[in-house]
Amino acid sequence: MDRAFGVEIELTGITRTHAIRVLRMVGCDIREEDYNHVTRSWWKIVPDNSVRDGFEVVSPILQGQRGLADITTVVTALDDAGGRVDRRCGLHVHLDCANVGLAEMRSVIRRYAGYENDIDAFMPPSRRGNDNRYCRSLRPFIETEGFAQAQSI
Repeated sequence: MDRAFGVEIELTGITRTHAIRVLRMVGCDIREEDYNHVTRSWWKIVPDNSVRDGFEVVSPILQGQRGLADITTVVTALDDAGGRVDRRCGLHVHLDCANVGLAEMRSVIRRYAGYENDIDAFMPPSRRGNDNRYCRSLRPFIETEGFAQAQSI
């Protein structure tokens, strides 16, 4: 199944105007907007308060290999244009989980928590465990009584 997904790419190093120009040159339908949470059928550039001198590039709903190719095109163009990431930046992936049931979601959380140390090993130190207010460990969550009770629902 090709699950739908979207990404948010936080970066710095170039202006929004320059990013729009280079992304349009590689065929990306991109528009500048004020910060919002509205899903569009085009890519958008919005301000991001967590990256004071940067911004965020937000994808439309993507799917399958074509979506992955679109992300590769966008990230490569931004990198070639001088876009950079630092410890304030992140790449967020949103997955369509409309058809994922509670048992499956619990399984995903347990599996992620089980591999969290391995995932943390390739993340920068500022994104590991509970060292970043935007990125928290799932291990304490699955160890709580509430999660254990939820498993029996």
